[in-house]
Amino acid sequence: MTMTEYKKSGIRIVLADDQPIIRQGLKYMIGMQPDMEVVGEAGSKRQETL
Repeated sequence: MTMTEYKKSGIRIVLADDQPIIRQGLKYMIGMQPDMEVVGEAGSKRQETL
């Protein structure tokens, strides 16, 4: 399995929390996992960053 195929089979996550420091911490921790990827963030239900 190539790295690209491995990334595609991993877990894709969208973070949503109104506290930026919480999002940053979670994004960092998730980024340390080889099979997980943060694909978007939102600070409120009206905000999207993909």
